Amino acid sequence: TAKHSLSHRPISIHSIKDNRMVLSKYTYEVAMKDSGGEEILATYAKLSKELARKVAPSDRLNQVIWDLLPGDHSERRSYSVQLINQPPVKSLNELYGLAESKKPKFDAFVHQIAEQNHGEALIASLKSRERAEAKAQYKYKEGNAVIAWHRLTDVVRATITFKDFKLMYECVRNVVDNATAMGFEVKEFNDRYQNPLEGGYRDIQLSIAVDDHICELQLTTKHFLKAKKETGHRDYEVIRELQAAVSEGALDRVETVLKFGDEQRSEKGTLEESKLKKLLRSDPRAKLLLHTATKNGHYQILSL
Repeated sequence: TAKHSLSHRPISIHSIKDNRMVLSKYTYEVAMKDSGGEEILATYAKLSKELARKVAPSDRLNQVIWDLLPGDHSERRSYSVQLINQPPVKSLNELYGLAESKKPKFDAFVHQIAEQNHGEALIASLKSRERAEAKAQYKYKEGNAVIAWHRLTDVVRATITFKDFKLMYECVRNVVDNATAMGFEVKEFNDRYQNPLEGGYRDIQLSIAVDDHICELQLTTKHFLKAKKETGHRDYEVIRELQAAVSEGALDRVETVLKFGDEQRSEKGTLEESKLKKLLRSDPRAKLLLHTATKNGHYQILSL
């Protein structure tokens, strides 16, 4: 007989609402429990720091980079604090040409790592050009209005999922320790399980050099991936990019982000109000967007 009955297990349930069946969200809190729990996660904090030291540049260089970060970055723990760039490129087209040539080798590496470490490889297509351009406009637009395309390091990306924290951390240790022998180099280690993003989203991000081209490998548990699909990480991305686009008064870019957000959140066949509209009305950061547009004189944005 199982120790715990189903009534005590934190699972998603069905409820009746307006005579329709609605499936409650699988939350990050539930994902944490199903992945092993906070106490188990805490036992890997020491290993995480050790792996970070193996990958990171010198402490002196790290401090220089931190000093150059804009504003109050102390609370923005997802910041990259290493100088990780692609080889110089003159355009987005040139970057994508390189990405396409390196993707097969990276994909094979990911499959091999997943198979050796009891994980499941999820190979993504190249990041859409629309999404890449929006990100670069937000993060990598320099003072002279030139976009630093070489700073986009996630055009080629993949994810490996695991059933629990134990397998995930064993895998990341194996990758950091053995990547060089396999012909790759780990350029950055960013543990967002130990330092989660706003809203509770977590993963481990590795920047992997494939013949000098940087690719992104995310490690996570299958439970957190499920919660990511059902809850707030896309919301975080949409609001962040809207804030930048509205601040600049970039009407076309605002339209692009809104379209992306609606595609990510809408459900086919429902007659409900757009989930994106609900997000924009409920999120405190989103409520400031119209105020920002008005203050800066970007009145066309108000009509969107």
